[in-house]
Amino acid sequence: MSKLLIVNADDFGLTEGISDGIIECHKNGIVTSTSIIASGSAFAKAVELTRGCPNLSVGVHLALIEEKPVLSPASIPTLVGKNGRFIKNYKQFFFKYIAGKINISEVWDELEAQIVKVKSTGINISHVDSHQHLHMLPDIFREVVFLAKKHGITHVRIPRERSFNLKCWGLQVMCMLNRTVLIHSGLKFPQAFYGMRDSGRMSFENFNKIINGLKEGYNEIMVHPGNEDMNYLENYKKHWCYHPEDEKKVLCDSRIPVFLKEQGVKLINYNF
Repeated sequence: MSKLLIVNADDFGLTEGISDGIIECHKNGIVTSTSIIASGSAFAKAVELTRGCPNLSVGVHLALIEEKPVLSPASIPTLVGKNGRFIKNYKQFFFKYIAGKINISEVWDELEAQIVKVKSTGINISHVDSHQHLHMLPDIFREVVFLAKKHGITHVRIPRERSFNLKCWGLQVMCMLNRTVLIHSGLKFPQAFYGMRDSGRMSFENFNKIINGLKEGYNEIMVHPGNEDMNYLENYKKHWCYHPEDEKKVLCDSRIPVFLKEQGVKLINYNF
C-alpha cells in the first residue's frame, strides 16, 4: 500500500479569517480536508466557501467548550456557564466530567444538533473529530460512534500520535482504548495521526520530519492554518498561542508537493 496522507485543517467556520485561510490552503496548498464548527461565528460563510471546493472533504468539528451551543443553553445546563456559552476550556470540562457533573444525555442532544445543522446545509459529512479532542472521553466517544452510524458518517478521528508526548499521555491512553471500540463498530479511521506536538505551530522543518516518518497506509496530519482577523486576535490568539498565518505559509509552500512526491506520498481526503 502507498503512503496516503490526509491534511486536515481544524476550526473551519471559527472566524471568517480562519475560514478564508483554510480555503486558500486547499486551493493553493496541500490541505485536502477540513472540520467545520457548527456553532462558529463564521459557519454560514464557511458553508458557502465549500461550494466551490468539490475535492475538499468536510467533517464536523464537534464542540463542547468555549463556543456557543447550537441548542438553547437552558436545555443543556450542565454544559454551559452563566453566560450561556460552553465551559471555558478542556481542563474545566474534564474535571467536571470526572466529577460526574456532565449529563451525557445533554452531550448527545447537543452533538446531534451540531451534526444535523451541518447536514442541513447539504454538506456530505466525511468524518467527525472534536475541539480539543473531547470526543475521546469514554462515555462521549461511545455517543459519538452511535451518532456517526446513525447519520451515515463513516470516519472518526483517533488523535493518537506515534511519538510519545508526556503532556498528552492521558489522551493517548484513551485513544488506544477507543481504537478498539471503533474497530468493532465498523467505522474507519486513519491508521496514523500527526500534528499534536506542533499544534498551531507547524513549521516547514517539522512538517518535513513528519513526512519522512510516514508509514504505508492511511495517515492524517492535523493543522490549524488561517488568516488572523480581528475576531481571532481578540478572542483566540492570546490563550491558544497558535500561529495560523505561519502555518498557512508552510501549507502553501511550493516545495512541499515536490517533497511529497519524492517521498512517495499521495494526498487524499477523508472520503477513502
